[in-house]
Amino acid sequence: MNWSRTSRRVAGGLWYLAVPYTLINVAGHMRPSRPHDAQRRLRLFDIAVFVAGLSLTAATVAWSLATVETILRVLPIPEHLQGDAGPSASVLLGLVTAATMVVRRLRRRTRTGMILLLSHAALALGFGLTLALVRPAQMDITPWPWLPSLVVRAPADATAARCRILRTCPEEVALATTVRLDWLQAMVLATSALTVLCAIAIAPAFWWSRRRATGAGTDPTSGSGAALAGAAVALVAAIGLVHSLGSSARLGVEWLMRYLDSYLPGGWLNAEEGVLSTSRVLLAYSNAGTERQEVDLVPLVPALGLLCLVLVLAINGARLYPRDAPLPDVAPSRTARQRRIAVMVHTMVATLRTSLLPVVLVAAVLWGLLIVAFISWLAGQPASARYQWLVVLVHLLAAMTAVVIVARGHLGPLRTIAASIADVLGFWPVRWHPWGGVSYRDPVCLSIASELARAGDRPCVLVGHSQGSVLAAWTVVHFAPSGPEGRRPYLVTAGSPLWSLYATFFPAQFHANFFLEVEPSTETWTNFWRETDPIATPVDGAENVLIDDPDEHGRLRGHGDYWIAEPVVAHVRDRVRS
Repeated sequence: MNWSRTSRRVAGGLWYLAVPYTLINVAGHMRPSRPHDAQRRLRLFDIAVFVAGLSLTAATVAWSLATVETILRVLPIPEHLQGDAGPSASVLLGLVTAATMVVRRLRRRTRTGMILLLSHAALALGFGLTLALVRPAQMDITPWPWLPSLVVRAPADATAARCRILRTCPEEVALATTVRLDWLQAMVLATSALTVLCAIAIAPAFWWSRRRATGAGTDPTSGSGAALAGAAVALVAAIGLVHSLGSSARLGVEWLMRYLDSYLPGGWLNAEEGVLSTSRVLLAYSNAGTERQEVDLVPLVPALGLLCLVLVLAINGARLYPRDAPLPDVAPSRTARQRRIAVMVHTMVATLRTSLLPVVLVAAVLWGLLIVAFISWLAGQPASARYQWLVVLVHLLAAMTAVVIVARGHLGPLRTIAASIADVLGFWPVRWHPWGGVSYRDPVCLSIASELARAGDRPCVLVGHSQGSVLAAWTVVHFAPSGPEGRRPYLVTAGSPLWSLYATFFPAQFHANFFLEVEPSTETWTNFWRETDPIATPVDGAENVLIDDPDEHGRLRGHGDYWIAEPVVAHVRDRVRS
């Protein structure tokens, strides 16, 4: 089963747009596996993931409304309808968000529980209604002197707004302003802070899991630390992606409207806002050229976090790599260098079980320092060309990311990386957020089990490479494939992430008993791996066979070409003949 040739139709462009919500779903599946009496104390983990998911739903509604208001503020809407345009859009977006969640559940695209589903739907609808009724963008906050960084000055009323555009009114009327809060920016900060607190709140779950493991006499380093660190990273990455996508979409729409304005007759766009600025729901007043919106720089923050994490991981991998490791004599110097890098990456991934938690802590501290330095620099910058170019750069990077997602099928290595991430994320059924990407696991495993059953009493070899090895092992354990006479398949895994990734990050599902159950469900289990394969390692319960790399021709194979590797081919041929 070559999953790399069959799974790419599962993860389409819309699936990738659901990645932030899928990350919440994956984080929920990273819950530690502990005895039943410890589960009650680990509920804090479940609550943290649940609250983080609600935060994403609220942020999605807010960014959708901000994007719609960006369009509404330049459209030629009749004046008598402008006052209701923003509130109507807010209610409609909340209703649509809630409806899509319910429809997905009714179509059995998700497995979210009714309490979680109703919580998200009620939040989306209630948030939209609340914004429409309160109209926070119109709230005068003059008595609130403790929010200077979120304050904007807007026209005091509709008359002042008209005067700024028409420039025919007395100057004192046109310059009349009121102090208002940039509620969109406040929403970004609030939801981000709440999600970070949820990520921090799962630390007690790690403490309890280690305590229970030690008390039960089991291995206290069974991957819970890496799983909980991975869950924390997933939560923070999810909210960062939502804000980045929302900010880029809103600013992209604004640039598009400005571009179209230069070609459309009559001029749609008023650069200094229109009457709608006095009836807006969420989007802050912006006077082009004099006011800036720090919220447009949101994509830079998660980008800095990703940079810090990659940097610390690279340093840790270089530290762990045995520099005195011997190199094959057959390898030329270029291949030797490539092999050195490949083995370093393999070592880094293989040791994530014990190293990820300190790596995440160091990266978080470095990220915080960079954010503080960036905010300090930003506070002293005027609305100048330097600032505007920074905004352009940030969103060009976001646009390039979108292009990579859309055109991933034509970008070679990037396609492989994106598809590999989708493989891991899409393995898990949607249980923790109603908008999570659809899982492929059960339909594929049912198909594998059906094909094995059709083999009858004939010898059957189930070969899985990479993610296919995970699906194959999951099938033989949970779907009990066997012929009419109970004949079990020969299982062959190659380049498998079963131990390096799944046992490390998902200990509740890929625990020690899971690997013990694979062996009695198969005739034999043989696992092939290479030291240059970034994710392949020996697997408990299998007969592990190390394949030399580079091969006799000096070619470095890494994670690929297991299907034509002579040891794998010979092994499969022998099992079929048996």
